[in-house]
Amino acid sequence: MGLLPVRWLTRLLFPAALLLLIAMWYYTNQLNAGAFDVDNAPQPNNVRIVDVGEGRIRIAPLDGEESAWNRDGLFGLELPTGYARIGRIIDTHPDSVLRELTIVAGEPPVAGSEARVDTFVYRGDPRTALGIEFEEVSITTPAGVGPAWFIPGSSDTWAIFVHGKGASREEAFRILPTLQDAGLPSLLISYRNDADFKQEGTSKYRYGETEWEDLAAAMDYAESRGARQFVLFGNSMGGSVVMATLQRSEYASKVAGVVLDSPMLDLKGTVEYRAGERGIPAPFTKVTLQFSIWRNGIDWTKTDYLASTQALTAPMLVFHGDHDKTVPLSTSEKLAQLRPDIVTLRKVAGAGHVQSWNRDRELYSLQLREFLRKVSSN
Repeated sequence: MGLLPVRWLTRLLFPAALLLLIAMWYYTNQLNAGAFDVDNAPQPNNVRIVDVGEGRIRIAPLDGEESAWNRDGLFGLELPTGYARIGRIIDTHPDSVLRELTIVAGEPPVAGSEARVDTFVYRGDPRTALGIEFEEVSITTPAGVGPAWFIPGSSDTWAIFVHGKGASREEAFRILPTLQDAGLPSLLISYRNDADFKQEGTSKYRYGETEWEDLAAAMDYAESRGARQFVLFGNSMGGSVVMATLQRSEYASKVAGVVLDSPMLDLKGTVEYRAGERGIPAPFTKVTLQFSIWRNGIDWTKTDYLASTQALTAPMLVFHGDHDKTVPLSTSEKLAQLRPDIVTLRKVAGAGHVQSWNRDRELYSLQLREFLRKVSSN
């Protein structure tokens, strides 16, 4: 009879443990899909077009949308019939906004159709998007061959731009005129797992742990064409790639400056932040992160770039919006606190993830131009 309570306890604990295992398996699947699995499919639409007038458009968000549909600034609008830009908010309703509209390519949108608000603003190649001449080049990396756009300049300090996860080289177009004004030759690269990258084998996003080799190959290529030093640009996960490259002294010594926008500086901390935003209890998140180490072979310490800031030497300009729901502003704040001697943090009110330029492009360009003037003259 004395064993009866133990038997009943076992019967109770086994289902509970099984449910926990299933829950952790499910959450790690969600984590993989959102963070590590490569998906180059087109992004889904996020707004519905309510009405269209002369130079105006009223849009409403689709279910669950938290993009820039109702944030002031300049954004792109991918349409079923072409591409447009949406600007100043003219009128606001609880469920829709009326904004300025400029058609860039194709036909005007039709009320009732769906579209996608994006941050890129310019689409195509440097010539079609901005009227800037460029050269299409290929860069051989340990993972394969990636295309890149090269824009000539007068300086021997080169700018190399690394876009975010699932984005493309077009993400750099917003700042390309500023780089041109500064006289910097620019290299806009692709890297492993991009749709246009001729990859050897398959992989997952590793937040700089592997992708740094592709940036290093781009630096080697630039040196072969006369580059003496570099300003590295990284948006979102591109910031992880830049930070991982800076950990290698043979490449860090060639970097004159770094510009980051909404950078992913601590992957584990970011996952915890996102889980908290979704209402997932912190203890469960911590257990699941441990489970991910066993299931996926993830070493969270290798993507915590805030743990090795003392080795950094290049001046850094960091932009981060205070409405970023993807990467917490607190990670950029911590970077600035750890290295106030080299880091200048520009917090942009009302800006979401990688939206600081869109929110106030004149101030962004001014601050970037001043930073480039200082680092490229060293």
